[in-house]
Amino acid sequence: MKLKRVLPIEENEFYNYLESELLNDSSHTNTSVNKIEKGMTYSKIEPKTHLQINVLVKDYQRGHVYEVAIDSLYEKLTIKYQTKPTKEGLQIVFEQHIASFQESKQNRWLKWFSEGVYLGRMSDTLFDIQKKIEKSRVISS
Repeated sequence: MKLKRVLPIEENEFYNYLESELLNDSSHTNTSVNKIEKGMTYSKIEPKTHLQINVLVKDYQRGHVYEVAIDSLYEKLTIKYQTKPTKEGLQIVFEQHIASFQESKQNRWLKWFSEGVYLGRMSDTLFDIQKKIEKSRVISS
């Protein structure tokens, strides 16, 4: 699934947010991570399910692309953000691939419904990021 939005945020704010979230998530593991770069990997145990989750940074070029693969016993997920500054704000192309969502195994109506749900969740994710960034502006002012 692929979604494109322009958010009224700065490129630096967006990548600071992504880095902060990833570093915070990795701090709850035995792996010491100081810098985000392509190939970075860590594993953690999800407290609620007690499942091991493996995280791999597939690509990271600050200001251009952020791609992470998340793998557990039940799900394989890849999230990718590509960005470009515009006059209106930051253009974000958000791609999400969920391995269990196999389009060929669904009938047309279920496929359309599922795509709508996934795209709605992806849009909500971007707007949640925007709100958190805007909230952090107010706190730091």
